[in-house]
Amino acid sequence: MCLQSFRTRLDTLAGHFFVLRGENRRKMELADISLLEYPRQEGPTPCFALIFLLSNGKTNKTGKRQFMGAMRHRDPLLCTMGVLAQYLFWRWHISGEQPPSFRRRQDWYRTKMLVGRDKSEEISYPTQLDDIYHAFVEAGITSIKKTHAMRGCGARGAELHGVSERQVSLAPFSSNIY
Repeated sequence: MCLQSFRTRLDTLAGHFFVLRGENRRKMELADISLLEYPRQEGPTPCFALIFLLSNGKTNKTGKRQFMGAMRHRDPLLCTMGVLAQYLFWRWHISGEQPPSFRRRQDWYRTKMLVGRDKSEEISYPTQLDDIYHAFVEAGITSIKKTHAMRGCGARGAELHGVSERQVSLAPFSSNIY
């Protein structure tokens, strides 16, 4: 595996499980991500959700704070938490990129998640599109949509698993994804 593979997995899984537009995934920063632990009385084992803060984008011009979350998936290949950990481990321990200092907030608040050659900048749309296109080719997936494909699939999957259409439509930025 390489950084590009982990980046593409993180990108596609975030699109699917967070139901995010490509633009929101490109703009994702480390400070936008948090981990929520559910109360112990919620179940027999510890339960966590990866939460992503959305405060801007195509349909959120006012900067309203909205949140999307995804729980740990039982299949490690489909787990957003797992791929995030693998991606950050690769970036900061294998590739030689220096991790940000966590001593002061301003040292890590602008750390971009999906990066290309320039680690201080988000990946470009053409890079994101090309990576997803090649992943689709490798998987034998034919789709007109590339960067939005996971978003629609995630919404349909939620409905198939019993999430009401009303709840799916309440997801930030979820209009017109069918």
